[in-house]
Amino acid sequence: MYDLKNMPQNAKYMSSFIQNEVIELMAQMVQVLIVEECKDSDINWYSIKCHESQDQCNVEDMSIVIRYVRCGKAIEHMISMIKASELDSKSLTRSLLTELQAQQLDPARILSQCYDDASVMNGGKRGVQKILQDTLGRRIPYMHCIANSIMRLRTLWNQR
Repeated sequence: MYDLKNMPQNAKYMSSFIQNEVIELMAQMVQVLIVEECKDSDINWYSIKCHESQDQCNVEDMSIVIRYVRCGKAIEHMISMIKASELDSKSLTRSLLTELQAQQLDPARILSQCYDDASVMNGGKRGVQKILQDTLGRRIPYMHCIANSIMRLRTLWNQR
């Protein structure tokens, strides 16, 4: 363990740079634990859920969530939030696969996929869900994320 008595007394670690670095390191540690748990899941398969949206700075972000079964319980964790520089379905698919591999999740173990109702994501001929199936060379069931539709209906309801 560290000897706190011998640490420099002027080290406060209060700068935003240091705090952001600590937060990033902690996030990486949590991601590693989630991936290890997923790999040790009951069936060694996982589902993905992705949602892309624009943040306050007009930058497109894509969240990647994995869902797996461990000890008979469905577990769901967001493992990444990535910046999407290109918004076409091929680029989004490439970004998704790159991030899964960076997190050391084998895309061949994807059991199902779930996306919002944007055609770039769910399009049956050219959407991410179709390109992912073509890239991996097998059928991967696609489910529409109903939560996005419910949120949109609530927004419309509240605007009236």
